[in-house]
Amino acid sequence: MKAILLQLLTALGALLGCLISLLSGGTDNLANRFILPFTAGGFIYIATVSVIPELLEGKSTSSRPLRKYLLCFSE
Repeated sequence: MKAILLQLLTALGALLGCLISLLSGGTDNLANRFILPFTAGGFIYIATVSVIPELLEGKSTSSRPLRKYLLCFSE
Protein backbone atom coordinates (compact mmCIF):
# COMPACT_ATOMS: atom_id res chain seq x y z
CA MET A 1 0.00 0.00 0.00
CA LYS A 2 2.88 2.36 0.80
CA ALA A 3 4.39 1.81 -2.66
CA ILE A 4 1.08 2.69 -4.31
CA LEU A 5 0.82 5.93 -2.34
CA LEU A 6 4.40 6.88 -3.16
CA GLN A 7 3.79 6.15 -6.84
CA LEU A 8 0.68 8.34 -6.72
CA LEU A 9 2.68 11.13 -5.10
CA THR A 10 5.32 10.86 -7.82
CA ALA A 11 2.70 10.97 -10.57
CA LEU A 12 1.03 14.01 -9.02
CA GLY A 13 4.40 15.75 -8.81
CA ALA A 14 5.00 15.04 -12.49
CA LEU A 15 1.60 16.44 -13.42
CA LEU A 16 2.19 19.52 -11.29
CA GLY A 17 5.56 20.09 -12.94
CA CYS A 18 3.99 19.71 -16.37
CA LEU A 19 1.28 22.20 -15.49
CA ILE A 20 3.79 24.74 -14.18
CA SER A 21 5.97 24.42 -17.27
CA LEU A 22 2.97 24.82 -19.60
CA LEU A 23 1.73 27.89 -17.74
CA SER A 24 5.15 29.54 -17.74
CA GLY A 25 5.94 28.58 -21.34
CA GLY A 26 5.00 31.92 -22.83
CA THR A 27 6.97 34.03 -20.41
CA ASP A 28 10.64 34.84 -20.55
CA ASN A 29 11.67 35.16 -16.95
CA LEU A 30 14.52 34.04 -14.78
CA ALA A 31 12.67 30.93 -13.57
CA ASN A 32 12.48 29.47 -17.10
CA ARG A 33 16.25 29.57 -17.36
CA PHE A 34 16.48 27.12 -14.46
CA ILE A 35 13.75 24.64 -15.42
CA LEU A 36 15.66 22.88 -18.21
CA PRO A 37 19.00 22.55 -16.36
CA PHE A 38 17.24 21.37 -13.20
CA THR A 39 15.30 18.72 -15.13
CA ALA A 40 18.39 17.60 -17.05
CA GLY A 41 20.31 17.32 -13.79
CA GLY A 42 17.55 15.15 -12.36
CA PHE A 43 17.71 12.78 -15.30
CA ILE A 44 21.51 12.61 -15.14
CA TYR A 45 21.34 11.87 -11.41
CA ILE A 46 18.81 9.08 -11.90
CA ALA A 47 20.88 7.57 -14.71
CA THR A 48 24.15 7.62 -12.79
CA VAL A 49 22.81 6.48 -9.44
CA SER A 50 20.26 3.82 -10.30
CA VAL A 51 19.97 2.82 -13.95
CA ILE A 52 23.58 2.42 -15.12
CA PRO A 53 24.76 0.40 -12.07
CA GLU A 54 21.84 -2.00 -12.53
CA LEU A 55 22.70 -2.45 -16.18
CA LEU A 56 26.38 -3.00 -15.49
CA GLU A 57 25.89 -5.47 -12.64
CA GLY A 58 23.86 -7.94 -14.72
CA LYS A 59 25.50 -11.35 -15.22
CA SER A 60 23.73 -12.18 -18.46
CA THR A 61 25.80 -12.45 -21.63
CA SER A 62 22.96 -10.85 -23.58
CA SER A 63 23.70 -7.51 -21.89
CA ARG A 64 27.33 -7.36 -23.04
CA PRO A 65 26.60 -5.43 -26.27
CA LEU A 66 24.54 -2.94 -24.27
CA ARG A 67 27.32 -2.54 -21.71
CA LYS A 68 29.86 -1.90 -24.46
CA TYR A 69 27.52 0.66 -25.99
CA LEU A 70 27.05 2.45 -22.65
CA LEU A 71 30.77 2.44 -21.95
CA CYS A 72 31.38 4.27 -25.23
CA PHE A 73 29.45 7.24 -23.84
CA SER A 74 30.99 7.14 -20.37
CA GLU A 75 34.44 8.27 -21.48
